[in-house]
Amino acid sequence: MHAKLVATLLAATALFVGALAWADTAKGPEALLTDAEAASNKLEVEKAVALYTEAIESGRLSAAQLAAAYFGRGKARDDYAEGYGIKDSELVLALRDYRKSRELVATAAVYLREGGVFLALGAYTEAAAQYRSAGRLESPEPHWSLIGLARTARTQKQYDAAIAHLDEALRIIPDGTMPIFYHRGRTLYLQEKYAAAVESLTKGLAHQPDYAYATMYRACANARAGNTADALKDIETAIAVVKQSPVDEVWQKTPAAQAAQQEMARDLAIIKAMNGSGASDAERSKLCTSTWDAGETLRERSPLLSIDDRQFVSVTLSHPRTSPSEKAGRRCKKACDGP
Repeated sequence: MHAKLVATLLAATALFVGALAWADTAKGPEALLTDAEAASNKLEVEKAVALYTEAIESGRLSAAQLAAAYFGRGKARDDYAEGYGIKDSELVLALRDYRKSRELVATAAVYLREGGVFLALGAYTEAAAQYRSAGRLESPEPHWSLIGLARTARTQKQYDAAIAHLDEALRIIPDGTMPIFYHRGRTLYLQEKYAAAVESLTKGLAHQPDYAYATMYRACANARAGNTADALKDIETAIAVVKQSPVDEVWQKTPAAQAAQQEMARDLAIIKAMNGSGASDAERSKLCTSTWDAGETLRERSPLLSIDDRQFVSVTLSHPRTSPSEKAGRRCKKACDGP
């Protein structure tokens, strides 16, 4: 009897010590969320998704924390997609995380993110609806929601509608902001109103002189307007700012950022030709055909948006160039493959 009691006490002690060791090494939900956000900011998508998933499945998050975890997991996929490109199936997973976050705590931020993903997936009606919902919650006044509506219209080549949204933003914020003037300048450029585009981009640069991509678009607008000397100065400034400014080093390593730098180098060569011996119409047409803003290429609505949630399996992402995106939706087979 005595031996049995001793054995029981020893076993209980071992369990207690083991529990203490687990408590000492296991991370609480707050630490998991902090680590997940740090990984997301570094575009370490697999690690971020795994940590957010662990926090979500822990059962120890408050409603607000759970909303933040779903938002963070969606954002990790979303940000990675912008930098590296990604299949539609993973964007749909991000969208569904945003929806879960919004159902817990509705904010302008989550509506804006949903709008951006719908835009990237070619769901323009849904994108506009989410941006309008964001506008009702945005504080102190609508800003990014109107810019989102303008982007949605511009992607569909509805340039007058895009300008109308941006004019509404200027009515609300008379002094404007860099994003308002930047997107207005880009839309005017596409309308071939090059002098007006230069004026708008110049106003934007007064708010943020080191925004290289506004300077790049002003270079292209100046070149199209015949101001090739100003265009050359602008494009050289834009390239210098990208190389010298304290930009996010993580972002600068992405294919999207590298492609943008290559596009600037191409624009420089074309503008130099225009400023010297001349450039062909074909060369001029390539000016500022940038891929900088993800999702702004007109496309068909992704068929994945019509597939039931149960057909997707939420797993950690792998790099799309080394592991097919069907890992994120195995049951979808070929129907899941986006463009």
